[in-house]
Amino acid sequence: MEKISPRLGRRIIAPTAALMATSLVVLLGLMAINAGTEDETARRQSINTVEQTLQLRETQVGRVAKDYAWWNDTVRYLHLEIDPDWADLNFAGYIFETHNYQYTLVVDGSDQTTYAAFEGERAETAELPSITGGLEHLIVAARRASELEPDYQTGLVLVGGEVAVAAASAITPEETGDFVLPPGPRSVLVFVKLLDAAMLGDIAERFRLTGMHIADIADDDAVASLPLTTVDGAEVGRLAWQPHRPGRQFIRSIAPSLVLALVVIGGFSGVVIRQAGQAAQAFEDSQARFRDVADASSDWIWETDQTLHLAFVSERVAEIIGIPASSMTGRPLDQLFHQGDSEIQWAHYSRALAERLPFRNILAVCDDADGVRHSLRIAGKPVVDPAGAFQGFRGTATDITRELEAERRAQFLSRHDALTGLPNRNMLGERLDETIAQVARRREMAAVLCVDLDRFKDVNDTLGHGAGDALIRQVAERLEACLRETDTLARVGGDEFVVIQTAVQDVAAVELLARRILSVVEMPFDIGVERVLVTASIGIAMLPGDGSISGRLLQNADIALDRAKSEGRSTFRFFERDMDARLQARKALERDLRLALVRQELELFYQPKIDLKRGRIGGVEALVRWNHPERGMVSPAEFIGVAEETGLIVELGAWVLRRACTDIRAHGDIELAVNLSPVQLKRGGIAEMVADTIAETGFDPARLELEITESVMIEGAEAAIAELRHVKDMGARIAMDDFGTGYSSLSYLNRFPFDKIKIDRSFVMDLGKRGNGAAIVKAVVGIGESLGMTICAEGVETIEQRHFLEQAGCHEAQGYYFARPMPLAQLTGFLAEHATGLAPA
Repeated sequence: MEKISPRLGRRIIAPTAALMATSLVVLLGLMAINAGTEDETARRQSINTVEQTLQLRETQVGRVAKDYAWWNDTVRYLHLEIDPDWADLNFAGYIFETHNYQYTLVVDGSDQTTYAAFEGERAETAELPSITGGLEHLIVAARRASELEPDYQTGLVLVGGEVAVAAASAITPEETGDFVLPPGPRSVLVFVKLLDAAMLGDIAERFRLTGMHIADIADDDAVASLPLTTVDGAEVGRLAWQPHRPGRQFIRSIAPSLVLALVVIGGFSGVVIRQAGQAAQAFEDSQARFRDVADASSDWIWETDQTLHLAFVSERVAEIIGIPASSMTGRPLDQLFHQGDSEIQWAHYSRALAERLPFRNILAVCDDADGVRHSLRIAGKPVVDPAGAFQGFRGTATDITRELEAERRAQFLSRHDALTGLPNRNMLGERLDETIAQVARRREMAAVLCVDLDRFKDVNDTLGHGAGDALIRQVAERLEACLRETDTLARVGGDEFVVIQTAVQDVAAVELLARRILSVVEMPFDIGVERVLVTASIGIAMLPGDGSISGRLLQNADIALDRAKSEGRSTFRFFERDMDARLQARKALERDLRLALVRQELELFYQPKIDLKRGRIGGVEALVRWNHPERGMVSPAEFIGVAEETGLIVELGAWVLRRACTDIRAHGDIELAVNLSPVQLKRGGIAEMVADTIAETGFDPARLELEITESVMIEGAEAAIAELRHVKDMGARIAMDDFGTGYSSLSYLNRFPFDKIKIDRSFVMDLGKRGNGAAIVKAVVGIGESLGMTICAEGVETIEQRHFLEQAGCHEAQGYYFARPMPLAQLTGFLAEHATGLAPA
């Protein structure tokens, strides 16, 4: 190659190298500016979002405080008089369990705290941490705000140094109340919700933020923060977090290409300095390298001439839109980029082109060869020669199609159910708040219907979760077809939907919709090759009669749903006030039962079992009794069901077994029978419990008999059989209680070697009457003898029944004829009195 003179090198090589270096700096500058702007925009957006979310949380606490303060019962029991027990039942536990408000306070007119609760339990004021930051101002403002109509005041306070949201509302009677309030300031109801890790974590997860915490000052300029100011105006810290940084991610993604570009330019400069004679070839090489870097970049690089026709487009364009870069050269720039969603941005872009000004962060679109539209973020700046004459534009374009689609998808999923596309619980809350406001404004009615599929779990268990998902989608389609455009259908759980029916004329319209829903759900569903039949239960709450806040309405509809399910399913029920009262009563019973286990209010009674062949007492059955300090003796029919539903039956059953073994251990060789609940066997661990009790009490396992009902076997046969075999291996015996009341007793007698069969009292009561009682008793005795099992009859109340059982060959009997259940002290005397046997019949 012919060498070029040093003078030519100075005139051509140096300016060319300078031009390329300048272009690289411009490109890097544009990218850095673009990245910084993106990061700053994301930071400001996160600050606005977090600030609005905190304000919404304050409003939610305030609305709940107002709803409970504007209640006649609150006036009666927390203002006119102070009833802590009522407050415990209706506020402390319920508010903490439902809303997770850690503190509940009632402040009287003299600003003295008359009631306080912490995390659902009543607390003494002196035991609570001090609340500073202007709570007293909040209380005064709440009284003032409620002078004309019920209202609330909210703000931030400090609870023992922790930042918290506080809401205060003056206790005010409802319009229907006929109270005569004493003169002076009203009592104020205060709820306090800590800004704890759980609450901050929920906010951070919802908006894809990281590291959210409360700090004295912001960590650094790059961290987003929001000042936290208490009611009295003091700044007590800053809520800091790490926002999403799209600009930084962009820079990291192109860093390898930039490094490569710097290496190439550096190498080129070295060649220029060392080999000035090969300046022309070096210039061509540098052009090739520039294009290689452009093509390797994830962004497009484009250039225009003075007339805004494309002079260069990187090969990356061909990969994205399927049009060769060479075919784009010479086309007008506006054939590549078209207006995006923002008219304002596009006007700014058009003005920048006309006035030859730089531009960046312009949203544009581009159609590929198949007509598919891509979203772009473009930036550019004018290029001038050394004399300052305009030569064209040079810029970049970033394909952000997937990024925007991901953002739209994330926004959609934040308010919609992923499986059905229906509104989720978040959007349901918004729609319900809008409906509440509309009902109040237009003075019309609306309804909230909680729809739950009956026995949906059976579909999942038998056909798999894929079939369950398909069923949910088909149910959603049918429910949508039942509604008007103004109604709302949301999915809030696995098989639970909520309908908001607006502009309701009367209750009959709600009933009509409920019956339509039940009808369409009852029709068969085709899931693959299977035909599935399900039903639904519906609970209904009416607006405005059943509540004025969304949480209360949904709760009341759910209470009505529970009633519908308990009354046979496949039906609907409207919420009634006494439903809530019954629910509260059940919760009170549950709470008292938990305390009863701690306070040792439970005791055991024992009913003797008689060996009919020897005429002697052969054993006793342990029966639990509850002597409530206020209610007196509570029937097991009331509290055993509650214990099973809440899981307390596991603890209760272990206590009964341990106490019974301790009581009966010293009473000779009589047998001890203890009942097992189906819930205990479902939970597992029965064998371990029996082994631990035997080891702890020293009770002979050969004297122990565990009674189960056949429902245990029906609902979980294999697991139950395995547990019971372990118990038999220890030496204990197993009896089937209430034999004959189910439909599969004989089947399970064949599958598991029971030691004893207990004939249900219903058959014993039929003895001597018209019916099949006698035949059934004889048949059961025959089955027992053929299988080598002991037969025991329950509920013996007459001498005639005893005679029949003895003649039929029954081995044991128990009932009021022989002895009623009795406490241990009375049992001891009974055993001593009849040590030689019972009087013959």
